[in-house]
Amino acid sequence: MRPRRFFALVLLALGLASLPASFASAQTPTPGPIDIVEVEGLIDPPMARFITERLASADSDAQLVILRLNSPADVGIDPAALLATVEATDVPVVAWVAPRGATAEGVADAIFEAADARFAVDEAAALADLLQALDGTELQTTGPEATTIESWDEARGFPGVLLRFQELPLWDRLLHAVTTPAAALFLILLGIFGLIFETYNPGIGIAAALGAVLMALGFYALDVLPTNWWALLLITASLIGLLYDVHVAGLGPLTIGGLVGVGVGSALLFPSDNAALDVNLLEVLAAVVLTIVFFVSVMTAALRVRLRRPIEDSEGVVGSIAEAQTDIAPEGTVLSNGTLWRARTMETGIAAGSKVEVKATEGLVLLVEPLHEDPS
Repeated sequence: MRPRRFFALVLLALGLASLPASFASAQTPTPGPIDIVEVEGLIDPPMARFITERLASADSDAQLVILRLNSPADVGIDPAALLATVEATDVPVVAWVAPRGATAEGVADAIFEAADARFAVDEAAALADLLQALDGTELQTTGPEATTIESWDEARGFPGVLLRFQELPLWDRLLHAVTTPAAALFLILLGIFGLIFETYNPGIGIAAALGAVLMALGFYALDVLPTNWWALLLITASLIGLLYDVHVAGLGPLTIGGLVGVGVGSALLFPSDNAALDVNLLEVLAAVVLTIVFFVSVMTAALRVRLRRPIEDSEGVVGSIAEAQTDIAPEGTVLSNGTLWRARTMETGIAAGSKVEVKATEGLVLLVEPLHEDPS
């Protein structure tokens, strides 16, 4: 046999001998990825939906789901339904309360107890600690067999599988962010302020549009949170009183009462035994200060500009019928064709709410007299 043919046969035999080992190596399953689901803040409808969807998608290829919990309470959801979803998931679920100082209350505590494995921050301060602790452990799920977790490469000293960090979608992230007591309170206040400002200074509608959007988000949050609607009515009535006091250019009892009403209403807006669902003292004070700045500074300046703007169409104004918005004795304000004007009368005082007739203009002021109805 020629040497060339002999060596060819030897190489062929070696190749055939190595096929079983190569085939076995090819059949060794690669560990599936690990999904890490961040559960931060109140567990509200967007967060509950997010947890449910992530657990459902993990069934297809993940070997493990880690729920990192930091939640002080749950609002606006069915806790039993969410807990049942966690318990019925085929993929092993690990509950990890982290970072340091994190808490798991309400349904988050129930999820922690129902998970296939549980870790507190003192047991795993960092994700690397958690993955090392999990590596090689067997977790029993709803299936017939236990799952051996492969999460850490000891030789190289880093995770041995793909880690997929899951986050809320953008829109759900926005809804989740506004669903806190403080956010709901300030969204409502800023929304009302925007609508008031646009009413007294009509322009291209930016303030009104922004105010409407803020109020819509605020009312969404109020609908989810445990809201005391009487407290919201108190805040609204207080703002109306403040607006009236600004109208009559006074900073009297209505102003003081309005600010007190805003503070009390803010403090009582979310009745709950859980401190996470309260508006704290600093947030109440911030709401009162914001109200003072808006009415005493912004609205006063806005009304001053409006009342001092030139009367361009004096012929259209003279002879019109207006309504006294304040007592005119001898000066006050009147509303004519939807516009607020400074007014003065040379007669006896005119009570607020009375009809007046514009007789003339004097610079930026309307000269008015009480409207004498024709007895016929």
